[in-house]
Amino acid sequence: SGWEKSERRLASSLAAACTTAGKPEVGLEAVHARPEPPTPQMLSPLLAGFAAEGSMARVLEVLDLAQTLDLQLRNPAVRALSLAGGPFLPLAAEQLAAARATGARVSLASELKLLQACLSEERVELAEEVLDKQEGGLGGAIDVMGKLVRMSAHQERQRAVHRSMQRPTAEHEKVLAQIPRDARDRIKNESSSLSASRRPP
Repeated sequence: SGWEKSERRLASSLAAACTTAGKPEVGLEAVHARPEPPTPQMLSPLLAGFAAEGSMARVLEVLDLAQTLDLQLRNPAVRALSLAGGPFLPLAAEQLAAARATGARVSLASELKLLQACLSEERVELAEEVLDKQEGGLGGAIDVMGKLVRMSAHQERQRAVHRSMQRPTAEHEKVLAQIPRDARDRIKNESSSLSASRRPP
């Protein structure tokens, strides 16, 4: 019914809000308090929140709950665990392998995120394991690696642009030299604060 859909959307929003506030535990309690079983939209942000704070026990609890209820959580799980990195990378690879075995969809973006995390942490064997089981065999693995290289190059270009925006040009320095010292220092401080606020997390 319309009321049930609204209630589910509200519960999903609550779970996401709790995660954003750094309180996924509160969101999980709210999910358990509902009379109806949770949906993937409710569990996905909680999984991401627990992974981000490094709570392996809670991550496993959410994954077990999703498996018990037969909820498709593989794709968000691979992405969230890859972003968390560290001890969560083998679990991300397990989720990807399980998805492939059952035919559950995992986006290419999530697979690339896992491979990128493995390589950045020098988990070469784990990256090879992911590629070995890539759909399409060797050709598929080569295609994925090509996309990963292009994605990494794009991210490096973005970082280079961001760094260049932080460096004052000669023209800027010339203008600043004509401004009284106290006002010049205030402008520099405000500029640094603005740049910091725009810096991606």
